[in-house]
Amino acid sequence: MQQFPKALLEGVSKIYETEKEHVTAVVNVDLTVREGEVVGIVGPSGCGKTTLLNLMAGFVRPTEGRVLIDDQPPIPGRGSVGVVFPADS
Repeated sequence: MQQFPKALLEGVSKIYETEKEHVTAVVNVDLTVREGEVVGIVGPSGCGKTTLLNLMAGFVRPTEGRVLIDDQPPIPGRGSVGVVFPADS
C-alpha cells in the first residue's frame, strides 16, 4: 500500500484580485507533511501564513498549483483538517 503525504502543496500560488489591484499572497510554494510530522509556519505579518492555512483547509483555492490532504483536494467540513480561529482579546 502506497503511503501518501498527509499534506502536499506543489507549486502553489495565490493571488487575490479586486477591481483595483492584485495582491500576491504566496508564490510557488512546495510543502510535504508526512504522517506524524509537526510543522510550524513562521514569518512576518503579511507573508502568507494564513493564506497557506486557508489553502490547506480548502477555504480558498490556489491560483496555481495543487493542494492535497490525504491525497485529495481539501474540502471544508470533510473532517481531514481542523481549524481553530484566534479570538480578539
